[in-house]
Amino acid sequence: MAKACFCGCGRPIGLSSRKLNRHGRLLTQQLMGIHAIALPKPGPDLSDDERQEVEQSRARTESFADEGTTFRSDLLQILHGEASIRGFDHPRMLAWIRAAGELNVQALGQ
Repeated sequence: MAKACFCGCGRPIGLSSRKLNRHGRLLTQQLMGIHAIALPKPGPDLSDDERQEVEQSRARTESFADEGTTFRSDLLQILHGEASIRGFDHPRMLAWIRAAGELNVQALGQ
């Protein structure tokens, strides 16, 4: 029995694409966690250095989330038959998933 696409569209995913589909599910879960991380917003009581540090941290996290969003979009195009897997950097995406998991675990520990 075919599995359904991780995006929820209901498209059946064959055996050859199940690994990508599973990674898409993981990526989506980690991406949701990254978006849920509550980064402090600069407040009036922060020094200029603290304010700059907070803004840099927010910018790094947003850039990291953008990279995950790109991986998700690429995976969807591949699974929906709109793009070829050729050229897709699967190891880099897996590294992103691992790094996102570590960030999410750190955020839960705070």
